[in-house]
Amino acid sequence: ADGASSGRGEGYNTGDIVETALILGRWGYTSYYADAERILRSHLLPSQLRDVSFIVEAPNPKGLDSRKNFAARIRGAWGFPAQYGHEPAGIWESDKPRIGFNPDIVGGVVGSLCEAYREVTRFNEMGHWVNMLFDHETAEIEIRSPYTHTNLEVKLKKPGTLRVRIPPWAKSKDIKVKGSVVIPRMSNGYMVFDEPEVNRWIRFEFELPEQEMALTFRDTKTRARFRGDEVIAMDNFGTDLTFFDPFD
Repeated sequence: ADGASSGRGEGYNTGDIVETALILGRWGYTSYYADAERILRSHLLPSQLRDVSFIVEAPNPKGLDSRKNFAARIRGAWGFPAQYGHEPAGIWESDKPRIGFNPDIVGGVVGSLCEAYREVTRFNEMGHWVNMLFDHETAEIEIRSPYTHTNLEVKLKKPGTLRVRIPPWAKSKDIKVKGSVVIPRMSNGYMVFDEPEVNRWIRFEFELPEQEMALTFRDTKTRARFRGDEVIAMDNFGTDLTFFDPFD
């Protein structure tokens, strides 16, 4: 990161961290899937440039194509965000712009998101694996996320053992399972259903709890409020172009 206590990061590096967590999760270290989902929900996806209204088009008297419609062309990019927004705070000790987006970073992040998309669910000789709780549909399974629906819901399209990763903040004993005649068991962080019915929704009823934590970078603490694995409020140190509501 550039700048003393600025918190400036880089999307490409973040994507590499996500891919590393996905590999560890696939090899049986289930808690790393929780890390990957939290990074995706609370940093990498929010840091995509979607609102370009702050970008001022530079004069282009020669009509250079590289300067035409710059704001529209850079929409959707990733770059060098802080944890709370596009504009890192702190003392600036770099000749780089405070806010920046580079095409090579976009390529790296998109590659990491492709790997994350593939790993949301998996189907192999052991059956179905639900590793991250995003909305998702494949030829084998359909997922309704608890972040976009009232509850987590899973429907199998092909037979096989079903494994659903339970987030570390959710207590399996408090989860109400409806729509399944199979009594599940817990194994390595997954709720396991042996031979569940096909083409029938299984509903998992549990709350997305709010919790607060302090993220420390060098000598600076950033307070964040989470709902499940997504940030809903965060300190922004008075900066502009933030991703979340201010922490209060």
